[in-house]
Parts: sequence; structure tokens; C-alpha cells
Amino acid sequence: MFKKVKPNGFSLIEILFVLTIFMLLIRITLFPIGKLLDNQQERNFFRELQTTIYTVQMAAITSNENSTLSFTSESITMKSANQQPIHMNYPKNLHFKEAQDETFKFHASTGHINKFKTVTLYGKGYDYQIIFQIGKGRFRIAKQN
Repeated sequence: MFKKVKPNGFSLIEILFVLTIFMLLIRITLFPIGKLLDNQQERNFFRELQTTIYTVQMAAITSNENSTLSFTSESITMKSANQQPIHMNYPKNLHFKEAQDETFKFHASTGHINKFKTVTLYGKGYDYQIIFQIGKGRFRIAKQN
């Protein structure tokens, strides 16, 4: 007399279960991506900083006028003769926390730097030291835990 009805779809609980698993998988894969993006942003910042320092040094040599590089709490500023100042903002996860701003001068015609000093940029996972060596305007960037 009565026919049994066969279900042709999924129940609400089955759909919610599948969606929960799907959201968990998405969350697991997206969590490490944010950290990777921060690390890549730091690497790009330091590559750009190296290029800019070399550019300011070369501008001092070619224009035969002093150039300056300043570290402030907001940004890094490069000034060379007859050019607009170049401002580089820090990435969101790097901070310069020194008591006073640091300014370095590249001497005209030689490109030598006026003082040796270590500038530290503090990050979430790592701290970075930009070590300026006296003499020919050499510098290096060291990553520390």
C-alpha cells in the first residue's frame, strides 16, 4: 500500500559536515601563507634597501656632492644632490626603535661613509641589523633571532 520514498539528496547534517571539513582544510592551508607573505615582504624590503643605498652612494660619487641616508621611526630617507628625497616606509612588521634618528653621510667623489654604526630593525620573528663599516661605504645586513 505505502511506497517507501527514496531520498534523492543529502540531509542538512551531511552538508554541514562536509562544509565544516572544507572550511578546516582552507584554514589549515591559509594560516602558513600569511607568515610566508610577511617573510617575502621583509626580503623584498631589504633588497630594495640595498639597491637604494648603492644608488645614493653612486649619486655621491657621480655628482661630486655629499648624499645622506637617514633612519627615522617612520621611514628611511635618502637625499642626494639635485634629486628629490626618496622615502621608504618600513613594512608593517618591521620597526626602528632607537632613541634618536640615525643619519649617515656618503662623501663626495669617494662614496665613503662618515661613521660606522649598527642600525637594528625589529620584527615579529627576527631582528635585522644593518651594519655600516667605516671606509668604502660598505654595509651588510644580518638576520638575528
